[in-house]
Amino acid sequence: MYHKADEITKGELLSKKITRLSSIEMQEPLELLEELNYIKIVEERTKRAVKPKTIIKVNPIIFYE
Repeated sequence: MYHKADEITKGELLSKKITRLSSIEMQEPLELLEELNYIKIVEERTKRAVKPKTIIKVNPIIFYE
């Protein structure tokens, strides 16, 4: 079943086996989608986190085109 998500973390994308690409291989396609305004990549740092969490926010307009 297809689920419209407004955001997903890069870690969730990799852990759910949605893609067989590694984090490095996925970077270029994600940057292209961001250039085309389909997504926005946001680095979010929490107080406890050593490494920032990468959040991929989907542009809601793409669901209505």
